[in-house]
Amino acid sequence: MVPQDLRFTQHHIWCRLEQDGTVTLGATEYALRSVGDIIYVDLPDVDDDVLIEVPFGEIEGVDGVHDLLSPFDGVVRKVNAENVYDPDRILEDPYGQGWLISLQPEKPPSLDNLLSASDYEQLVKKKRKR
Repeated sequence: MVPQDLRFTQHHIWCRLEQDGTVTLGATEYALRSVGDIIYVDLPDVDDDVLIEVPFGEIEGVDGVHDLLSPFDGVVRKVNAENVYDPDRILEDPYGQGWLISLQPEKPPSLDNLLSASDYEQLVKKKRKR
């Protein structure tokens, strides 16, 4: 089950639009399970530019690496550095304390082009059948 109040990308990133116009991004539980136990988390710095479909970081686990791709161009406003030093937090609470960055999009953000929770669940079901 994924939270119904979030939107999702095809690349397994969840997005939450905040009241101040920023967007909080995190990796989905599906993405995290695909890499296994997390060994290393690489995140950008505050004020770094982020581009659509260009990795802004990665999560490395015992079973592989997951590139983190943003659905928006923008500037990083916050980084959840605690997750870099304690990556188990990401696995324990991927949709809460496991958030990764807060991004100020270049244009006013619209989450309409992203997947709803139910659409994302369907995507994951299809991938699991493969």
